Amino acid sequence: MYTILFSGGLDSTVCLALLKPFVRNLTALFFRYGQTNVERELEQVYRICTHLNVPLATMELSFMQQLAMSQLMNQSDSMPISPNWIPLRNVLFITVGSMYAIKNGMTNVVIGATRATSDPTWVPTPDCTPEFLSKMEITVNEALGREFHINIIAPFAEVTKAHIIKLAKIIPGCWDLISFTHSCYLNRDKPCGECEACHSRKIAFEEAGISDPIV
Repeated sequence: MYTILFSGGLDSTVCLALLKPFVRNLTALFFRYGQTNVERELEQVYRICTHLNVPLATMELSFMQQLAMSQLMNQSDSMPISPNWIPLRNVLFITVGSMYAIKNGMTNVVIGATRATSDPTWVPTPDCTPEFLSKMEITVNEALGREFHINIIAPFAEVTKAHIIKLAKIIPGCWDLISFTHSCYLNRDKPCGECEACHSRKIAFEEAGISDPIV
């Protein structure tokens, strides 16, 4: 049984579509943590989960607003790696996802972390790398002892967004979902085309040589 950490973005949507035909018990878990685009994200999350007939659970983590320095959470301060980077976010998400999985008799937590681009100058956020995710799985299971075991699954951790876009073209029914995905950090119906997430998405579609259906 699987729970997938789901934002309604490009990576987690393709990940969900990839898993759906092969996993009998699959739940999408969405976090409300004070992100500026939460209403738009949640709207698309509902649409995608309804389309795929995947149960959706939401988790309130609004306390993060008191701790994080990120423009993604409408904070004036930001971190050096990226103005939208939230330190330790994936540590928290994986931990809470693992707790949710244990409570609901699940043993697998899936995260759509990916390498954004093939550009050799690109610097990955520390909590999205394969090395971090491998160590996080070890840490979670050391904390659980022998009573439980959680598998942290990140199928896209070593591939680019362009690869994921190409994969969406060949997964049955997946491409239709891409028009539902929301990447923009602003809470608008249309992507702004200027924020970091929009820029990353634009580069990915250009690298894939495919037109973005939401532009």
